[in-house]
Amino acid sequence: MVNSYLWSFGGALLGSILTAVFAPLIINLTVDKLAKKLISGSSLKDSLLSYTYSYYNIPWLRLVEVIRRAETGHPLLKPCEHLETGNVLSQVYLNPAQISCPPVRDQYSVDTGVSIGTKSGKPLKLASPFIIAAPSTGLQISDTARQALIEAANMSGTALLTGEQLFSRNELQKIENPILTLDQPDSPMLTPAGIKLARMLEIKLGQGSVFPLNWEQTGFSPSSQQAYIPHFYHLAGGKKELFRLVHELKHLGGGIPIAVRLAGSARIEKDLDILAQAEVDAVILEGHESSSLLAPAVTAANFGLPLSYALARASRFLHRQSLDKRIDLIASGGIWDAGASLKLLALGAQAVMLDNVVLFAMLHRQITKAIPWQPVESLVLADGKKAAKLKAKAASQSLGNFMEALRQETALAVAALGKQRICELNWEDLMTSDNGLLQITGITPLWQGV
Repeated sequence: MVNSYLWSFGGALLGSILTAVFAPLIINLTVDKLAKKLISGSSLKDSLLSYTYSYYNIPWLRLVEVIRRAETGHPLLKPCEHLETGNVLSQVYLNPAQISCPPVRDQYSVDTGVSIGTKSGKPLKLASPFIIAAPSTGLQISDTARQALIEAANMSGTALLTGEQLFSRNELQKIENPILTLDQPDSPMLTPAGIKLARMLEIKLGQGSVFPLNWEQTGFSPSSQQAYIPHFYHLAGGKKELFRLVHELKHLGGGIPIAVRLAGSARIEKDLDILAQAEVDAVILEGHESSSLLAPAVTAANFGLPLSYALARASRFLHRQSLDKRIDLIASGGIWDAGASLKLLALGAQAVMLDNVVLFAMLHRQITKAIPWQPVESLVLADGKKAAKLKAKAASQSLGNFMEALRQETALAVAALGKQRICELNWEDLMTSDNGLLQITGITPLWQGV
C-alpha cells in the first residue's frame, strides 16, 4: 500500500516537473510557429491565414445558409428572424403585395426564366436568373472540379462562365450553355472552334480594376500548374479596337450575345456610352465586392463602386438613353443568397453571377476533407494537396441542390411581390432608407407612400 502511494506521488511529481519544463517550451514553439505562419510564407497556401480572411470577409451564418441549401435543395427556413448583411442592400427592402396589390397564391406558376441579349440573333435563355461562374481563384482548378461545375450547370438549366479557368474543347462540348471568357488577344479560348460552341462571349475588361499577381508572388510553382495566368483584355487601340473586336466576335459567334465585364467606377456612364456605341448585348457589372484571389489586397479592398450603386447608376443611364431594351445588365460580386439577388434584379439586373458562393456550395460536406489543416481551396485547385479527395458527383449534386433552392426561393419571393414573372421586377418593388440609392433611383423612401 505504501509503495502504491509512493509510486502515485512519484508519478504525480514527475508529471508536474515534466509539465513545468516542457509545457512552456511547447507553448513557445507553437506560438513561434503560429507567428511565422502569419508573417511569412505564401498567404494563399497557409490554411490559418486562409481561414482568417474567409471568416472575416464571409459571415459564418452565410456559410451555414449555403451549406444548408446545398444539403436539401429546398428553400431555407431560418430559425431566427433576421440576418444582418452589413452592406447597402441591408437597407433595401422588398415591397410585399397584400390587398391593393394581391400576391400570387401559386408560386409554382411563377416564371423564373430569363433571356439575355434579346436583341442579338441568338438570345441566351436560362431557367433561372442565376449564372454559375467558375471560381475566380487566379489558379487553375482540377479536372474533377470542372466536371462538377459542368454537371451542376446542366442540371440547373443555367449557364457556366469559364472565367479564369481553361476548359478543353471536350469539356466545352458537354456544357449546355457555356459563356466563354476572352481575356487576352491570344487567349487559349479564342479559337473559331471554341467560339462556335459558346452561347455567349465575355470580353473581360475589368475585375476589381486590377491585374492579378504572378505565380512567384503567390508561392505556387508554374510547373505544377498549366502555364497560364488570367489577364484583362488590353485594348491597345482604344475604342476603335473595341468596336472592331465586338463586330468580329458577333460575326464569328453567328449572332450570340457579346458581353463586356466592367468594374463599377465613377465613370460608369461614360463607359456604358462607349459600350453602347460598340453594340454590345450585355454588361457584366462588378462592384468592389468582387476580386480574384490573386488580386493585391490594397486594390481588392478599396477599388470600385459598391455593386448596388454601380447597378443603379447603370440602370438609370440605360433607361434615360433608351438603351435598357438593347443592353442587359448582369450583376456580379458578393452575391450569396436569393434575397440579395432579388434586390439586384429589381434594381435593374437581368441576371446575377454567382462566384465565391459556388465554391462553398459545391464543396458542401466535403469541406471537412480539407479543414482544419488545409485551406478550402486545396480541394479544388489543380495542385491542391486535397484535390484527389474531391468527389465530382457529390460536388455537382450539392451545387445543383443549392441552385434549385435559390430558384424556388426566388419564385416564392416573386409571388409575394404579386408578380408572375421574374423579369417583371423593377424599382417599384423596393423600399429603402439608403440616401445614396434615393438620390440615384426612383425607389420609394421608407417614410413615403406611393
